[in-house]
Amino acid sequence: MTSTNGLVTELDPATGTTLRSVLPEWRALWARAADREPFCHPDWVLAHVAALEPGATGVLVTARSQGRFVAVLPLLGETNVLDGMQGRLLRTPMNPHFYRVHVLREAADGAVTPRVICNGIASHRGWDYLAIPRFARAGFVDDLAEHAGERGFPTLLRPEQPTRHVPLPDRSVLGVGSPWLATGRPNLLNELRRASRRIREDFGGELILERHEAASPAR
Repeated sequence: MTSTNGLVTELDPATGTTLRSVLPEWRALWARAADREPFCHPDWVLAHVAALEPGATGVLVTARSQGRFVAVLPLLGETNVLDGMQGRLLRTPMNPHFYRVHVLREAADGAVTPRVICNGIASHRGWDYLAIPRFARAGFVDDLAEHAGERGFPTLLRPEQPTRHVPLPDRSVLGVGSPWLATGRPNLLNELRRASRRIREDFGGELILERHEAASPAR
């Protein structure tokens, strides 16, 4: 546990039970966070762990400001080989279908800085390597790596394979009928147009993309 300017950073053993114990607070944080990507929703993380890594353990990095749950980062632990060196690895819960990750935090709380999260992780002695693949660039994790380097930890940022993650801005902001047309990569857009044309020509149907603002077990 570390404390900085009233912000308390805690690390607890991360198991399915531990993740579920903070589920209500985690869901509430996601609902009011600025970056509400689905991959940071607790139900997504729990589904991943339950289905693909049921025996996994690690640490759950959480931050509280005056008792209020303001940041969370789940990390799983394993012994593995990274860049030819074997050691104890902490990593975000991820596989090829888990496209993006970042530290879920309450934007209104300026005390939740990359330095604070970095110090919280560093206070845990049960790891040799920390891996956070496929994170949103030019954001929180970049700054976290910078502060880790300032503390003397060797750091490496390298390009990962591109993902199929397509942000969907609000229609009112863009003023267009299909927001993904304004933000998608050219190759992806060409694939979607071809798929839409084939569906229309072969089956007489239409390709429909839906945006969901909340997790729903019924879907």
